[in-house]
Amino acid sequence: MTYLVTYLAIGVVVLLLALLQDHMQKSFASDFKKAIMESLHPERKHWRYRLLHGMIVPTLSGLLVIVIWPFAIYVFINTLRNRIKDEADEFLVKPEFAVEKTHLVKQTSLQEIEANELIFDPLGAVPSVPFGHLNASWQTFIQNLAPGDSLWTFSAPWKSDWGRPEVRNGYAIVRNSAIDKHYVTSCKFN
Repeated sequence: MTYLVTYLAIGVVVLLLALLQDHMQKSFASDFKKAIMESLHPERKHWRYRLLHGMIVPTLSGLLVIVIWPFAIYVFINTLRNRIKDEADEFLVKPEFAVEKTHLVKQTSLQEIEANELIFDPLGAVPSVPFGHLNASWQTFIQNLAPGDSLWTFSAPWKSDWGRPEVRNGYAIVRNSAIDKHYVTSCKFN
């Protein structure tokens, strides 16, 4: 029985510390957000909404924290660790996507690309031109072609902004054995 009382007492302390931290983090922005939400959702002013979200949900959440406080500590530590990692990552310069020679797949021609990428929409919602609605960006890309340049397809592995691996495919302009510009046509998550 004393173990149960001790366990629940620690849960109460964890709950109080969580409430203290939440109170210390409140700022003008949260008051501003509250005012905006109340103007967008008038039901927030109704007594039932305030009872549910102001008393019942916090009370049940508090009781849940008291009962499963080890999990609450685990979540707090992970949140803190992620916040510290994110703050450290802000100072690192994230690399930009670039196509390397090893990513080149095969040499192709402008005519082959435009024939392969021609869009046909039987309903006429998309123009029947290479890359459809993105044709203007394709035209801007091919304006970079100079005499002696070659077009290549590429397939490049990359990590998304969320750290998830993906493969980016598209076309690259190779000038004097170096990759000048690239045009991404698809991103597929692994």
